[in-house]
Amino acid sequence: MTKSWWIGTLLAAALIATGIAYLTAFMEPVYQDRPLSSWLARLRGPSKEARQEAREAITAIGQEAIPHLVWWLGEQDSELEKRLRKLLDQQS
Repeated sequence: MTKSWWIGTLLAAALIATGIAYLTAFMEPVYQDRPLSSWLARLRGPSKEARQEAREAITAIGQEAIPHLVWWLGEQDSELEKRLRKLLDQQS
C-alpha cells in the first residue's frame, strides 16, 4: 500500500465522518417516537387535548427544538409562525 493510498483512504474517511456529522446535526428531535414536525402539525388540530399534548411534547423536547423552530419560522405560513413564537416565548 502506497502513501497516496493511505492519504486517499484517510481523506475518504474524513469526508464520510463529516457527512454523518452534518446529517445528524439537522435530524429532527423526537419525543415519544414522533418527530418535532408531527407535534407542530398537532398544534393546528381541532382537538384541545391534542394541542395541549403537542405543547407538552415540544416543551419536553426543549432546547433541541429551537434551531429547527427558528429555521421553520422562515419557511412556514404566518399562523404557524405566531404559534411557534408563542411557544418559544414560553420556553424562555
